[in-house]
Amino acid sequence: MFNSTDVFNELISKGLKPVGRVVENPDKENSFLVFLRTSYDNDGRPHLSKRLISSIVGNFERENITLIITFLDEKALELDAAVTAMLSSKFPEAVVNSIVSLENGEGLVSIDLSDQALDTDTVTIEQTIREFLGFLGVEKLEFIFSTPLPLSTVTACIGMVRKHAPITAEDLTQKLVDAGFAKPSATWLNSTLDRWRKDGFLHRRTDKRFILTLAGLKHVGTRRNRTSPDISRALAIGRLA
Repeated sequence: MFNSTDVFNELISKGLKPVGRVVENPDKENSFLVFLRTSYDNDGRPHLSKRLISSIVGNFERENITLIITFLDEKALELDAAVTAMLSSKFPEAVVNSIVSLENGEGLVSIDLSDQALDTDTVTIEQTIREFLGFLGVEKLEFIFSTPLPLSTVTACIGMVRKHAPITAEDLTQKLVDAGFAKPSATWLNSTLDRWRKDGFLHRRTDKRFILTLAGLKHVGTRRNRTSPDISRALAIGRLA
């Protein structure tokens, strides 16, 4: 099974040097995005050989691997440099690397996030880039964010509450980190817990610890054996009434 590093090294060995790193395609398994720099000779002919590229792509296809080649021309390289400089200034702790490609007026932005990036950073970064490139006339944009750790999800968050309740928001944050998720921001976590509380799925005790309500247990599902901690929690919830 090839990963992005394997693809990068294979391309280098065949004489192709990608711009930045190879990115796994989030929309398709065994598919990778490759950025190549386009340059031309004095007669306007591209230095990159189409035959070589087609041959390499064909070799990968025989291994059931799809390569999506995106070329960076001079205008795209100027935009790429501008976006990189802007991100380095505004998000120095969150962004490790970025690549902007442009084709027919549509842009593809690939961003590598650091392990210091918060889940809310992706929204802010995307909005900032859209505004920045919008002033330059590029309005159709697609974003791909790569993170060293998976971002926390609502499912993971509520699952941790069920497993470790009663639990504080601070302890819940640590449980998510211990489980291998990127540290969620306090804003996102508090918003998620508050939304579930207002929906009647969570109860916040006077000691600021959260537990699932009976409705919450039914919503996320329970294990049906008599030793399940869900049963004990359900009885405890009943005694709160």
